Amino acid sequence: MATKNQVQANRSNAKRSTGPISREGKATVARNALRHGLAVPLAALREFEEPVSRLAELLVETGDAARLEDAQPVAESVIDWMRIRRLKTILLAEAHAANFETGLVGIAALARYERRSLSRRKTAMRPFEGGD
Repeated sequence: MATKNQVQANRSNAKRSTGPISREGKATVARNALRHGLAVPLAALREFEEPVSRLAELLVETGDAARLEDAQPVAESVIDWMRIRRLKTILLAEAHAANFETGLVGIAALARYERRSLSRRKTAMRPFEGGD
């Protein structure tokens, strides 16, 4: 059980950790997810419909509709991973040209998205691991 001092410290910290209060601060954090577009699901971006479909067809190599449906999330995760890697390459080049430390912080921030895409690919591959 927490002591009275711990409870008081937690309450004090919680009062300071409630996020932005000003209108400007709220507007700034509202744009965080839109900074690079990686938080948007790939299926929601029309520009990737054709590449995802083509990659899914290449992964299956047959006209089996069920397998093609299983290949769709695999293709989405692979293309998503490629987008992240391309952005990391751009950020690394910018970091090399300008401020290396700032660029590395941006690259490190992409690690979460890269882990998510690799996790999604691993999950999406399960229907293909049955030894068919």
